[in-house]
Amino acid sequence: MTRSQPLYFDFAATTPICQPALDAMVDTLKHDFANYNSTNHSLGRDVQNKVEAARARMLKALGLEKTHYMVFTSGASESINLVNQGVLKAYHRSLQSIATLSTDHKVSIEVLNGLSSKVPVKYIKVLPSGLVDEIELTEHLQTGPSLVNVCGVNNETGVIQPMERLIESIHQHGSLIHVDASQMLGKIDTMDFSEVDFMSISAHKFYGPKGAGALIIKNNRRIESIFYGSHQEYGVRPGTLATHQIIGMEKALEYALETYDAEKQKIQKHHEQITGFFQSKGAKINGDHTS
Repeated sequence: MTRSQPLYFDFAATTPICQPALDAMVDTLKHDFANYNSTNHSLGRDVQNKVEAARARMLKALGLEKTHYMVFTSGASESINLVNQGVLKAYHRSLQSIATLSTDHKVSIEVLNGLSSKVPVKYIKVLPSGLVDEIELTEHLQTGPSLVNVCGVNNETGVIQPMERLIESIHQHGSLIHVDASQMLGKIDTMDFSEVDFMSISAHKFYGPKGAGALIIKNNRRIESIFYGSHQEYGVRPGTLATHQIIGMEKALEYALETYDAEKQKIQKHHEQITGFFQSKGAKINGDHTS
């Protein structure tokens, strides 16, 4: 008897790698093995050119090529650590608090727990719908400049926060916003990220390799490194770049954006079937799903 193939519904945790990303990574491992920093020879310069081209294409695909720069990381968990600790170091004279939604990813919660001895931290409540309590957020913002972390799409409930309104409100109060966009790229309609101060992404959430991600930083925002080492990645993150991971991430982002419309229709159909089945059995679907 042939063993049946299990059905996989855990795309919020990770997605399978797409073929374009896999092919590009294998090709890079075979041919582009030189060190990004070895610019004293042609092989190193070729690698650097390819990495920078991939960086530029990703920023352009997100509409951020004129407003932001990109620091490569191992994924959103590292990016979230880097932005919260690095912004605190850079803005320690003016930053009066750091906040996150109480339902945001565990990494954001744990980072704030770890920083609570250095700066006041605030966990903003959410409504029964899972949407942020904007009244409580406004009250917090009135206490002084803050770095506010917002998980744009919740990894457990799928609730989509009203990002445009939150960005405007946070900036009106002289504060900064960091968006954990791990669950956003390739999964919701493309939004305008141009006013976001900091944004974290993970490649494996949009059909790319694990161990690759980025922190995207607005040009006029500062961040200090929390690591010691060399001066790679704008002096923010030292270490030899994993060329094949970066190339794979760029190809995956391209794939995710190109296939979004077709995937949306397919997933919407599955969503209606699955939620309809569970609701027919008396189950309650948590969170706001009207947006």
